[in-house]
Amino acid sequence: MSTTVILDCDNACGVAGCDIDDALTLAYLLGRDDITLAGVTCVFGNADVDRVFRQTAMLLSRAGAAETPLFLGATCAGHQTTPAAAFLARAAASSPGQLVILATGPLTNIAAAAAHDPNFFKNVGAIHCMGGYFGTQKIGLRSAGELNLSADAAAAHTVLNSDAAVSLFVTEVCRQLSFGWRDLPLLRGLDRQFVRHLWSWLTLYGLSRGIGRIFMWDLLPALLVTHPEAFGSVVVGSNADPVALRSGRVVLRSPAVSLRAPQTLDGAKQVRRDIVKAWRRALPAQRWRQTATKRLATIPH
Repeated sequence: MSTTVILDCDNACGVAGCDIDDALTLAYLLGRDDITLAGVTCVFGNADVDRVFRQTAMLLSRAGAAETPLFLGATCAGHQTTPAAAFLARAAASSPGQLVILATGPLTNIAAAAAHDPNFFKNVGAIHCMGGYFGTQKIGLRSAGELNLSADAAAAHTVLNSDAAVSLFVTEVCRQLSFGWRDLPLLRGLDRQFVRHLWSWLTLYGLSRGIGRIFMWDLLPALLVTHPEAFGSVVVGSNADPVALRSGRVVLRSPAVSLRAPQTLDGAKQVRRDIVKAWRRALPAQRWRQTATKRLATIPH
């Protein structure tokens, strides 16, 4: 049975120095038979929203999914009137209780959808978010700033304290899913440009943080849909402190259950293999060769 999802992302894969995990997530969704991708909404974050839109459109086209609905969203914190917000609200209202939203950037578009339609949080089936931390925010040899919840703390407060079924994937669990140099042989048969992005990001992480692996942060919300059994212990609570959210720290002031935060991921090795299998289906090397051949055929001789 297929689950209908919308990916709300700040994908900037292909822009120098920008994280690639949104693209890893999008490719994963496109390669799964049990996922129906109803659309992609873009938000500022890793890059300005115009570049996020452009890079996402390029990846969809490269994966043969150019017809996937793609919407421009918030340009900055608090930006509410956007095509993305209207689409999110409309999609949730059209199938109450069925839609799952995967939010892998700042939560501005999600909060804006609720402003667009007061029933949005009741209509949406679930919201899976990536962002925040409970303890310390350190990656490799360096401390790291939190980039999603803190980018629009007011929106994060609205979403995390809503009456929707919200699952939050914080740093502590995201660090349990990595991809390293020793995993590169798994990429045989994948689109060469996609492999180059992974290679470059691994190199950058090694040079800047002193570790031989990257973390696949944004994939965790998608894995709750496809591999729910892989997640173990869960922190629950509500009333996320608004001041702490300004730095991306999650402090739950009430034991009442409105927010769930998985803390453990089991079977990471097999999960990683399943991820690569989906990538290969979405972005096979053969498609790259066919595209290159067609382009060469159009060059005047």
